[in-house]
Amino acid sequence: AGEGVIESAHDCGVGGLGVTLAECVLLGAPGVSAEVTLGGGAGEMDAVLHLFAETAGRVVVSVADRNRERFLGLCREYQ
Repeated sequence: AGEGVIESAHDCGVGGLGVTLAECVLLGAPGVSAEVTLGGGAGEMDAVLHLFAETAGRVVVSVADRNRERFLGLCREYQ
């Protein structure tokens, strides 16, 4: 945020990633979309946990196309 590359941020504390993404898409500008790839997952329950666990410290951010590379660079830099 301090670099000015983030357009918005939404925490996943209520409803988890699935609810956060739904809210972002429903409340966002026309054409907003999301694609989720769940790693490791053996089964359906893993997917449910990944999507709806209300784990603290997870945030979904939006970034304008013009800031995409800078944002990804910051992510790599700060791991």
